[in-house]
Amino acid sequence: MARLLGPDPNTRTVWRLSGDYFKTAGGGAAVFYSDALGSTLADIRYYDPQNPTTPGGAVPGSTLTVDYKSEYPKFWYPDNIDVLWVSVDNGPLAEVHADLDARMDALATAVAAAETPAGAQSKADAAAAAAQTAAVGSAAGLAIVFGS
Repeated sequence: MARLLGPDPNTRTVWRLSGDYFKTAGGGAAVFYSDALGSTLADIRYYDPQNPTTPGGAVPGSTLTVDYKSEYPKFWYPDNIDVLWVSVDNGPLAEVHADLDARMDALATAVAAAETPAGAQSKADAAAAAAQTAAVGSAAGLAIVFGS
């Protein structure tokens, strides 16, 4: 999976708790991490709407500014990662997911790659091995084969 664009609209808005109320986080510093502990900065890249399919330069310090609508700006996730964690103004960490459409496209690509003749041969080999194991009386002769 290559870099995915995000965050998904469902995890893009951020609010701050202020006493008993929530308020917008516009202007806040959002630091993105690749782990749930917040110990490794994520290798995120700028998004350029003029060049929407190509990741831009690296974001220094993995820090972006929350916009006036209290949303994280769009950016490119690190290679092979579709979930990041973010802290706004040193607040608690929250999960942010790559855009759902991009994640579904990456999954469809991975499934298509698995449906190659080599993948089909591997499935046939697994089925043959399971049948052979069952034939010699093993109690563990179960195989699940997804075929076409």
